[in-house]
Amino acid sequence: MTLDEMWREYDQARRSGSSLLMSTFCRDRMAREYRAEDWDFEIPAAPIITPLQVVGTQYPKPPADAVRTIGVDVQHDRFELTTLLVAPDGIDWWYDEHLVMQGDTASDMMWEALYSELRGAKSTMTFIDAGDGNRTHHVLKFVEKYRGRLPLVASKGAHPWRKKDGHIARVSKGNPYDAPFVRFAAGYYKSRVQEGFTAGHYHGLERGALPVEQADPVERYYIQKLFSEREETTRQGGTIWVVIAKNNEPLDCSAMALAAFDYSQAVKVRRRKVDDYHK
Repeated sequence: MTLDEMWREYDQARRSGSSLLMSTFCRDRMAREYRAEDWDFEIPAAPIITPLQVVGTQYPKPPADAVRTIGVDVQHDRFELTTLLVAPDGIDWWYDEHLVMQGDTASDMMWEALYSELRGAKSTMTFIDAGDGNRTHHVLKFVEKYRGRLPLVASKGAHPWRKKDGHIARVSKGNPYDAPFVRFAAGYYKSRVQEGFTAGHYHGLERGALPVEQADPVERYYIQKLFSEREETTRQGGTIWVVIAKNNEPLDCSAMALAAFDYSQAVKVRRRKVDDYHK
């Protein structure tokens, strides 16, 4: 190959933003290991929702019987929470708010603050990420302590998912606490979030998806983070979710909130009335 041909192949792989193409180029053309941090990928632009999807000058509002659910992502230095209002049929959902609570999540004070926030939110179901192992003990302890006062479930995403009995399965092994702990199909719910937004089923973020001069900067940032991961095909014929931008918590939180809705429907949790909508 000429240097020009190699450059064109590299440029095509780089512009695609595909780690699979970049890893193939590194291996086959440069005889070196692929490391994502060595390559500068652009964050994909947020999808555009035109004003044609808006009814008049008003954005679509959630129905009166919408179900409020929350997904909580647990990091070492913060909690991130996304609150959704989901239509009873599960087809449409509304972004209510996203909250970041800074602090050491090994501290009891942080968990008390989280309890106060969840108590005021009055959700029908809340999924809390069980973490990477370092915070799992704190999550299960919290869920066990407050499960009688709040609809809480410890959760963990799994991918790939090969269960034949649905997208959610209860986990009991290795749980020393009396805390409900479920695994959910992370890939399925992440796809549902991204495809739902692109198809116009994820409401409440329309202003952030308008052209730049009309966009809401906070909501636009949130939309970009909903697309901070991408599903790619592996050589074995399966798929894997690849992180392509930092701070993917909004995607994880939205996925957990949708999983929380499906779980609440499956176990027939008593629905709490939605008495306010921040948008």
